[in-house]
Amino acid sequence: MNKILQVRNLTVRLNRHPHTELVSNVSFELAENSCLGILGESGSGKTMLCRSMLGLLDESFTVTGQAVFQGRDLLQAAPEELRLLRGSKSCMILQNPMTAFDPLWRVGAQMTETFRSHRALTEKQAETLAIEVLGRMQLREPEQIIAKYPHQLSGGMLQRVMIGIALALEPDLIIADEPTTALDSVTQFEVMEEFCRIRERLHTAMIFISHDFGVISRIADRILVMNKGRAVEEGSKEDIFCRAEEEYTRYLIGTRAALMKKYHQALRGGEAKELTACAAKGTGGL
Repeated sequence: MNKILQVRNLTVRLNRHPHTELVSNVSFELAENSCLGILGESGSGKTMLCRSMLGLLDESFTVTGQAVFQGRDLLQAAPEELRLLRGSKSCMILQNPMTAFDPLWRVGAQMTETFRSHRALTEKQAETLAIEVLGRMQLREPEQIIAKYPHQLSGGMLQRVMIGIALALEPDLIIADEPTTALDSVTQFEVMEEFCRIRERLHTAMIFISHDFGVISRIADRILVMNKGRAVEEGSKEDIFCRAEEEYTRYLIGTRAALMKKYHQALRGGEAKELTACAAKGTGGL
């Protein structure tokens, strides 16, 4: 299977502390129509890793290594080239939806502008797509939502708007940073189903950043575990959940096993229940 993304020795340093590596020599590959889940506790470097690949860190940071996406090294690309890639070829769903929207523009205007910037759509077609997308994200009365300003929507609603925009752009790569954290379990399930449909229909490659084993086990093929800016283990989700080799990975799974079990009891997931059992059995002594 063709590799859509190849990351080699990616390292992030804060300029005022150049000897401190916030992300240290992380390497992985992502194939077309595959999904990599990135697990780790808060502060493990998950978000910084992915933001650095897409040029979303400011000048306070220095990024070295390689992030080759469809034959182009993103770390060597000019800012304008990266801007064009974000949306048309790649898209990142940010963790904090409140900061992702311009507070002075209505939600619908921001959606239609984004759609028209990256897809050949008329104003009317873009507005129709915006309404359709909001409906797919289980948002009621989408015609009213597009007329509102961001502050008039809850964090969970804005999160669904942001996810909907990313899915509607149909990029080759979607990076989702804790995309379902602000959603209730039922909505979370529906949104994850939409991610799966997009992946099946368009063969979109995905990276899911999460500490939620339920989300990761639902969609990921392989899992990368991070701790203190380093990649400590990578493998299939069955290997990571059931046969983890690293002590930190087993510790992480053990502390999350109860939450994972509760999640899958709510969603009645068959395959993921088996993974929950593996996690509980494999870490019983930790």
